[in-house]
Amino acid sequence: MNAEKKASRKQQNKDRTNRKAKFERRQAIASVMIEVHEKKGDVQGLQFWREVLEAVDILTIGGMSDEEEVTEENERVRLVKDLDFRHPDFRELFRRVDNVRTRNPSIFRNIGRKRMRRVYVPEMTSRQPPPNMPSSYYCQEYLDSMNQGEVPNVKFQKDSDFTIPR
Repeated sequence: MNAEKKASRKQQNKDRTNRKAKFERRQAIASVMIEVHEKKGDVQGLQFWREVLEAVDILTIGGMSDEEEVTEENERVRLVKDLDFRHPDFRELFRRVDNVRTRNPSIFRNIGRKRMRRVYVPEMTSRQPPPNMPSSYYCQEYLDSMNQGEVPNVKFQKDSDFTIPR
């Protein structure tokens, strides 16, 4: 294996590890918030966080956005790149989920490294979507491209009731 392929493989593994950590963190946040809202008796909050957990589970690791670490004005930041297939409403939802820990320090203890600031960029990442996602989880342009044969077809749930939590 030449050095270029080895470096590419190493980067792919790092990206997958980061997406897995993001996936597991979002599952954990949703699970904790479900417990919090159950204890409060907050039916609306409970429903929202159950839907968030379900959405994260459906998206799987393959539905998590990519990030790239860069230095911007002497500060290390993460550039967040959306997925070309994922519905744009997920960006705002996951921004909300990812900020829950900092907004609720009494629930979530800050341990480990200082969290890097995230910068959301318009650049998209292209990769194969996870199978069996509801059609409502897809960006309409991606579905159109799939119908026109511009991107590979994937199996998805056409007649599902899944909506993106808001």
